[in-house]
Amino acid sequence: GWVEALVVAPDRSWLASASYDGTVRIWDPDTGGTRHTLTGHTSGVEALVVAPDGSWLASASRDKTVRIWDPDTGGTRHTLTGHTSGVEALVVAPDRSWLASASRDKTVRIWDPDTGGTHHTPTGHTSWMEALVVAPDGSWLASASDRTVRIWELDTGGSRHTLTGHTHLVRALVVAPDGSWLASASDDETVRIWDPDTGGTRHTLTGHTSEVEALVVAPDGSWLASASDDETVRIWDPDTGGTCHTLTGHTSEVIALVVAPDGSWLASASYDGTARIWDPDTGGTRHTLTGHTGWLAALVVAPDGSWLASASRDKTVRIWDPDTGGTRHTLTGHTSDVEALAVAPDGSWLASASYDGTARIWDPDTGKCAGVARVDGGLTTCTWLPNNQTILCADTSGSLHAYDFLLT
Repeated sequence: GWVEALVVAPDRSWLASASYDGTVRIWDPDTGGTRHTLTGHTSGVEALVVAPDGSWLASASRDKTVRIWDPDTGGTRHTLTGHTSGVEALVVAPDRSWLASASRDKTVRIWDPDTGGTHHTPTGHTSWMEALVVAPDGSWLASASDRTVRIWELDTGGSRHTLTGHTHLVRALVVAPDGSWLASASDDETVRIWDPDTGGTRHTLTGHTSEVEALVVAPDGSWLASASDDETVRIWDPDTGGTCHTLTGHTSEVIALVVAPDGSWLASASYDGTARIWDPDTGGTRHTLTGHTGWLAALVVAPDGSWLASASRDKTVRIWDPDTGGTRHTLTGHTSDVEALAVAPDGSWLASASYDGTARIWDPDTGKCAGVARVDGGLTTCTWLPNNQTILCADTSGSLHAYDFLLT
């Protein structure tokens, strides 16, 4: 079945993948081999989380259960039952003291991962949940469902606040880096900023004229950006709720946003076949990155912000200089849509995955292809393992493939 989720141990000693076939696999990142195949779920696995200390792995399934596993032995520690519909999302406390699950049964459950017991079952949503976020200090949890957001007390499991005001589906949540505010994006064309302490609406951010699809926050929390199907990006002041800038120029839906590691620029990718680099301080377009002849599918940035890469349905990858907006390299070789990109942990290599059944490794400095791996069937996703030489790719049948590249 399809591979739905990937997580890495905090010490990078193992990697886990979840599949629609109901299994979880733990992999050895050094060899690419399977350490354990975790069986027990009777339907697709939707989500995975790892304890902050790496001592356990949790999986959520459409079979209405959550399972806690021992990653060293592959054994089941606890099977958490109580949900009455599929479990869609998981989050864990920063201090690993609790695990929370969100289900299509319209409830959140908070569990003790050591005993497998239920701490609390917060209820109140009237539809399944679209998003979960946790406060940076682990003191509260927020969930989005239907047209509402709820903030839950994690000590008691009680609902601290029900945040109402959106008139259509809430799609995304983000939290300020210091936890002082929570933002939600909705199909009602608005973004709302909430006070998590009082539950009050600090600001309703209006201006978009179509669904708001994505939110990103500046690394220092000084601004919030939203991308919309109305072909614009907006930058907001989260303190005042005012529009800092409306970024116009795209001629189709904006599908991705990335931020420079130092917050000095914001980049967007659109179905119009272009990427744009913006100055978040002025709202001006620094550069319009043109050259692709098809929709953009992915956008990634180097860990040090020195380059930006885009993948397109025109079968190419382009590496851009964010300072000049120029194309450093056009990476050709794929014979079908390029669906995904991944940057090596140290930034020295770029991987691309395509429907042509190949994964390609590129040197972002020279633009040369350093290796190619092939499978039967198209590839849809890719990610690097921490060893900086192994990539994992998922194909259209849901199989996961590991490739070692001896790169120097």
